[in-house]
Amino acid sequence: MSSKIMQLRNQFLPFLLIGGFATALHFVVLIALVQSSMLPPVPASSVGFGLSALLNYALNRHYTFESDSPHARALPRFAVVATSALGLNALLLYLMQGVFGIHYVPAQVVATSGTLIWNFALNRSWTFAATVLPVPQVKEPES
Repeated sequence: MSSKIMQLRNQFLPFLLIGGFATALHFVVLIALVQSSMLPPVPASSVGFGLSALLNYALNRHYTFESDSPHARALPRFAVVATSALGLNALLLYLMQGVFGIHYVPAQVVATSGTLIWNFALNRSWTFAATVLPVPQVKEPES
C-alpha cells in the first residue's frame, strides 16, 4: 500500500471515531431540544452541530491530523469549514424533514452522512494542513 493511502487511512479512521463521539453529542442535544419542545428540529440540530464542532476541533487537531498549525491559523479555517458544513447539514435536514416529512432522526443521520466527506477533505487539505514556512533567503557574501 502506498504511503499516501496509508496516511489517508491512518487519518480517516480516527476522524471517524472522533466524529462518532461528536455525532453522539450532536444527536443528544438535538433530541433533547426537540423532545423538550424547546426548539424545532433544524435549529436544534444547528445547536447540536455547533457544540459537536467544538469537540471535533479539539480532538481532530490533536489526534487525527497531529497539527502543529497555530490556533490563530487553524481555528478560523475550521470555523469556515464548520460553517459551510452547518449550512449543508441544515439544508439537508430541512429538505428531508420539512419538505419530504421524514422523521427528524433518520433525516439527521442522512444529513450527518452528507457532511462527513466534506468535513474530512477540507479539514485535511486546508484547516490542519502542515504549515509551510518560507524558505530563508541566503545573501551572497559581498566581494
